[in-house]
Amino acid sequence: IKSLALFLISIIGVAFLNFGIVEQIIIPDPCLYHTKETTFLWNLFYTLSGAEGYHPFPTLLNFILTLIVGVFVGFWLTRRVNKR
Repeated sequence: IKSLALFLISIIGVAFLNFGIVEQIIIPDPCLYHTKETTFLWNLFYTLSGAEGYHPFPTLLNFILTLIVGVFVGFWLTRRVNKR
């Protein structure tokens, strides 16, 4: 139970860091992209869809990579805690 809790907390923590903090630093003004060209790398992680008012929205790749990083952090954290 303890390992599962740490694992889930890690995934939620990484998702919060990505979508709550890093995204706010990378995209301080979502309306900026109404007129600004985006790069290939930016387009891998964000899309500008009409459903979102042409504001940046994370792509499936962004969600998957966030989940993978959360899983790795969860495994690492669980192994460190279980060693003690």
